[in-house]
Amino acid sequence: MTAVLSYVNDYCSIILVDNRITYGRNGEGGYADNVNKLVDLESMGWASGAGFSDYLVEAKKELTKLVATSTDDIKDIYRRVIKNCKEKYPLYKDDIDESVLIASWIGSSTGDISDIFFRVGSLSNKHYGDKFQFVKKGFISIAYPYDYVTDISKVEHLEEKFNFGPEEDLNLALKNMLNIFNDISSTSPQVSRTCDIGIQIIRQNGIFKLKHGGHVEELIKDLDNNTFESKMEVISVMELQM
Repeated sequence: MTAVLSYVNDYCSIILVDNRITYGRNGEGGYADNVNKLVDLESMGWASGAGFSDYLVEAKKELTKLVATSTDDIKDIYRRVIKNCKEKYPLYKDDIDESVLIASWIGSSTGDISDIFFRVGSLSNKHYGDKFQFVKKGFISIAYPYDYVTDISKVEHLEEKFNFGPEEDLNLALKNMLNIFNDISSTSPQVSRTCDIGIQIIRQNGIFKLKHGGHVEELIKDLDNNTFESKMEVISVMELQM
């Protein structure tokens, strides 16, 4: 499995995911790093996930084709992909049900800048059924690696150690997420020390989709040195009506 951290507030959303694929539930088949598990959804935001890799790859691929941004459209893709993957991998039905698919997107009923809202939502057959689990505004949400899921004391220790919100400042939220990820990746053999970060943020001239990544300690230094923003890659800009 993997570690995925998510965050959302009134003017931005963030998805942070590590770069390790672990073979076998407990890593008995080894692992591979430098794997990009963060997908640009083009007309939406970003997508990632934790769990059965083949299912998540297929789900993210189908989401990239989605033009609409309604939750019903996303759930339709989720239902179709999960059904197909269970038929293709019948021995891994439980792993597919336990997997968590995470996506970010924006919405607006008018297209006006004053009407924009950001969302990050998760889908998991086992944990949430057929309903979205939305990240609460100003708070950090975590999809934990398997060794944390099976040892609740690790989760409890982490949640006692760090502030999980509310936090409205983008840089402070990013730093908190990276510090949390630093702790998880230092203790879990299923999580790499590197990660990718996908951001959507509203600015005066539009909604920017940004990406940054690298070793967690270097990313923390970038924030401390105020160089993080200058190193982010601009993926796209969506103009807004004023």
